[in-house]
Amino acid sequence: MRDSPCWYPVEIFREYYASTVALIECGGDLNAPFGTISSPNYPNLYPHSRVCRWRITVPPGRRVTLTINDLRLEEHGTCMFDYVEVRSSVFIGQYCGHNYPGTIQSGSNKLVVLFLVDHTVSRGGFTATWSTDSSGIKNISRCLLSNTEPNVSLNHKTNCTFNAILFGSLYTVLTINAKNDNQ
Repeated sequence: MRDSPCWYPVEIFREYYASTVALIECGGDLNAPFGTISSPNYPNLYPHSRVCRWRITVPPGRRVTLTINDLRLEEHGTCMFDYVEVRSSVFIGQYCGHNYPGTIQSGSNKLVVLFLVDHTVSRGGFTATWSTDSSGIKNISRCLLSNTEPNVSLNHKTNCTFNAILFGSLYTVLTINAKNDNQ
């Protein structure tokens, strides 16, 4: 553990003795197509009174797929004490005890994972992996022309663009452009 990049010895002098304290950092900005995050000391007991926040960003036009592989936190019906919270542009979920969803997909190229621990009970913590997924974000281009007036000719250049981000049963229209170049 002393060779770990998360081990920082700090000497505290009080009267006639010195002790070493491990300062464990957690969280950060992660800009990679895949990786692993875990609670401090995983799979051993995590320290008390901790807030860790990971901001995961993958390339634009892609989504983050987060897989929680192990979750061993303090049990509570409403996850009041120790929990992992996941957010994209909206709240996705809060998990504690041994109950976790497995795989989570963001609605954009960003995902935030928060690990919050109170000052009492510790458990083994959590570990999760993330990867990049583009299957849920679709870029749709299509143009539909209809002749609604009797004197309108469709014999001209037309350039229509329809972009949407689709995931699950939801969709968001981003842009609609229509361009007509008469010849």
